[in-house]
Amino acid sequence: MKMSGSRRLSFVVCGLLALCALAVAAPASAHEHRAVGPKGEYSLIVGWFNEPAYEGVVNAVDIRVLRSGDHSPVNASKGDVVNLQVDVQLRADANEKAAVIESAPLKDKPALTFGTDNRYASWFKPVKAGVYAFHIKGTISDASKPVAGPVTIDETFICGKGSKVEHAFVCLETPQVFPTK
Repeated sequence: MKMSGSRRLSFVVCGLLALCALAVAAPASAHEHRAVGPKGEYSLIVGWFNEPAYEGVVNAVDIRVLRSGDHSPVNASKGDVVNLQVDVQLRADANEKAAVIESAPLKDKPALTFGTDNRYASWFKPVKAGVYAFHIKGTISDASKPVAGPVTIDETFICGKGSKVEHAFVCLETPQVFPTK
């Protein structure tokens, strides 16, 4: 059975659209999704800004904030409140009860990323490969369109399967060195 030119073009276009959808969805799957607040009022999607993450390469904690009820963005530039502080932890392993080897608050609070409605980042340079966690605390409020109201959060997101979720962000890796001499 021969396929007409227009039908063949339709298959090619559908295939390309499917590949584009996968490419766009891939970064979000490398983040942990979690409902936060006493009643799960908000959803946080947390991971590395650039994945995979490598030691010695500037990166950021990437936090996307949504209202859980309608999945609308919580946007600080439109009057919503996203007042968060992040402590970065280097842990002994990916177990949630693992020892914290080192911990430090990031100097800058996560700020709204240019051109986005709900993506907040705080940049730093991780210098040792291993298991990282982001301890996020602060307040969120959808003040521009109040539905969920203000909540205080105190959550820790651990790379790998440390948070016991299906989708998690990757742990920090050592990049290949080149040239070797």
